[in-house]
Amino acid sequence: MKKQNLKYWIRLLLVFMGLRLMSVPLIVVFAETEPPYLAQTLTDEGVLEEFAAETSEPEGTVQFKEPKFAGTVGQPLTLDLVSDRAVAEIFLELPAEVKLMTDALAPGQTAVKQCDQGWQIKASQAQQTFSVLVVAERPGSFVVASVGSEAIVEIAAAETENEETPKDMENESQKSPEKDNDPAEQAADDESLQQAAEVQAASAIVPSAFDGGTAFVANMSEFSSALQDPAVSILSLQADLIQSTSSIMTIDRPIMIQGNGHTLTFTNNSTYFQLLAVNEETIFRIENLTYQKTGNTALIQTTNALSRNWVVELEGVEEASENRSPFILAREAKVHFTGGINRFEAMTMDSDTLFNLKEVEAGNQAQVIIDKPNMWIFYTAPDIQEPRFLLGAETQMTITTRQGDANTIDLRGDNGQMTINHGASLIIQSPGTAADATILNNNAVILSGKNPRFIVAENSVFSIDVALRKRGLVLTGEQPELTIQSGANVTINTMNASAILLNGFFPSATIAGDETQVRVNNETATDANAIELLGDDSNFYLIDGGTLIVESQGVATDTSEEQNIALLMKGADPRMIVGEAALLQIETTQKRRGIYLTGENPELTVQNGSKVRLTAENANALRVNGKNADVTISGEDTHVRIFSEIAAAEGAAAFVLTTPSNAAEAGVLTLSQSAILEVESITASAINITSLNFTFEVQSNGQLIASSHEADGDHAVIRFLYFGMVTFHVTDGGIVNVHKKGGSAPLIRIPSGGNSFEITEGGIVDLYNPGNGNAHDGNVAGGNQGIFYARGIHDNGTENNFSIVGVDSKFMCVADSGPGIDMHTYFNSTIYVEQGYFQVEGRTST
Repeated sequence: MKKQNLKYWIRLLLVFMGLRLMSVPLIVVFAETEPPYLAQTLTDEGVLEEFAAETSEPEGTVQFKEPKFAGTVGQPLTLDLVSDRAVAEIFLELPAEVKLMTDALAPGQTAVKQCDQGWQIKASQAQQTFSVLVVAERPGSFVVASVGSEAIVEIAAAETENEETPKDMENESQKSPEKDNDPAEQAADDESLQQAAEVQAASAIVPSAFDGGTAFVANMSEFSSALQDPAVSILSLQADLIQSTSSIMTIDRPIMIQGNGHTLTFTNNSTYFQLLAVNEETIFRIENLTYQKTGNTALIQTTNALSRNWVVELEGVEEASENRSPFILAREAKVHFTGGINRFEAMTMDSDTLFNLKEVEAGNQAQVIIDKPNMWIFYTAPDIQEPRFLLGAETQMTITTRQGDANTIDLRGDNGQMTINHGASLIIQSPGTAADATILNNNAVILSGKNPRFIVAENSVFSIDVALRKRGLVLTGEQPELTIQSGANVTINTMNASAILLNGFFPSATIAGDETQVRVNNETATDANAIELLGDDSNFYLIDGGTLIVESQGVATDTSEEQNIALLMKGADPRMIVGEAALLQIETTQKRRGIYLTGENPELTVQNGSKVRLTAENANALRVNGKNADVTISGEDTHVRIFSEIAAAEGAAAFVLTTPSNAAEAGVLTLSQSAILEVESITASAINITSLNFTFEVQSNGQLIASSHEADGDHAVIRFLYFGMVTFHVTDGGIVNVHKKGGSAPLIRIPSGGNSFEITEGGIVDLYNPGNGNAHDGNVAGGNQGIFYARGIHDNGTENNFSIVGVDSKFMCVADSGPGIDMHTYFNSTIYVEQGYFQVEGRTST
């Protein structure tokens, strides 16, 4: 009976459950593959603007360096951003699929998350370039944004690389660079490399773990057996070892050789360590060992393909004086100095390249001392992408080579980078030869692939001392970039060769930060320029208390327009900014010019308490040339002093500005906000301006002091050459003081008509010309005038005007031997005074 009742209740429950299930909606689930998608523009358009509004820092225009970045799922990807001025923070908006790697920020940078998509990146020092690492979680195309700028991030799916099998070493060329030939003659394997994460600074290196056993070896037989035993990871030398017969010692797993102060000697050229294929980063470590090898085959070598994923760690390694072989030929491998003192000082070598590889890194306060004959010390072939040279904090490297034309450090692959990190030191002494330098020869340091970057980080030391025609630091390729940060000390001494050369589209040099000092010295330079930025859209920033001092000895003979210059910027849109209490000091001798900016739209700005001192012996101390030339000097405590003893000649002056003969392409010189411009010459003009429709503006308490000693004839202290339609405007407390010690030239000469000299709103002009002592009626050159509106060679206008407006405006002119204001009779001329103070004293012959 109980069983029947139980069956009844079970059936009743099943019926009830069935009725309940009939009331549940049917759900159909399906799935399909989804192609990578292009993310829409980030939806919260006001997020970045709100972030930017919250900061009190001066705003700059921040843009992504490239419109598109490419990467791989799960792999770090670098986003580079640049600002038109130094800023202490940027704002970055990322899609949900792209994550910021906050643990991989550059030293001195912090990241604060503002919302799900927004990040605020702060730097300890204001800077113009930011690089951040991100990683994507899925393939696709995504939009990343900063204030006013967007870029596309294209992420590819991760692919599994097929490792190549070992090849017979005899079938692969091991040729290293030959003198006067390109060291890149060996063709590299075509297999593309995954994009590496951008490294801002070398980090401390932690020696790798070795999981196998330790073999204590006292002879070469034990050494070879242990190396072949897969159960062994550490070979501990108990005695000096010598291998005299041919032996290729293959390595395919993590291996450490503990030298324990002993010496490993290979007396056969065909004896070496060969690195075999590995699927992941693998360490071959050598410590506390002296090595010696015979012949031109490297101690460690392998093919390009097999060298991938290999890292050779060195600590306390020393080269015996009898060594003749290079250390490594493994073009995709890396060498990391993980500490200790490492010496490479053998002076007789059978090869001209010591390290032929992809990356060099030093950390843990390692010291590296290299003293060699003429040879390539560190070399990376042009087909090896993203070569690196990284000195970690407090590391030291000294490189000395004997006279010759080998490039001391030569990274030729695209996206190369050298970084001297915080407190690190790199000292190079490498005398060159008298032959002209090229990208292949006669350079101390050269990065010659696309997008080369050189960073001297805070409180680090970088020094180059070369001779003859060997160049110092050369970055040549698309978008070369040099950055020298706060507290760094850089010294480059050359002879007749460039100390710093940036050559390529968008070259950029930045010297920034308190106590940052860069010193460049040229000795006996006949034609080479000390510092060169060559290429369109060049930028030179000396900011935030940075200091650049150039001492450059020239020659007495004339050279071409683009030679014999201390600092040359050539190309469309060159821009030089000296700002925020920076110091620029350039001194040249003979006919060597100081600063020369040439190209369309040249721009020179000195601002915010900066100091500029330019001194030339018999040349222009400053020349700005090109349509729409713009010189701006502004800010309290800003002081520019220009001096030259240049000989008097047509167009010669301490400061020269020229533009084409087109009124629409006229130049501008603006002096404002209590800044001071002081220009002095001896027998030539102090300032020479050749520009139709030029504007000379002295305003907002800016002060111009211009003088010459005993200039004669047309060589006025301020001379406008050939063209008229000049507007010389002194206003709003601006002060102009022009004087001479003698000579017949006028103080200010303006030719060709259509000119206007205006003093308004409290402007002050004070002129004094003692002349040559002989009273003169003027109307010609050399008439001892104060202001001379000359006839000129053009008819740019029919009138000349002089006016004073405003009760606080003042004009005072004393000409001891000629007219105070001399307006040539060829033009209709007007002098207009409305209020203000007007005093003119002159002495004419009639």
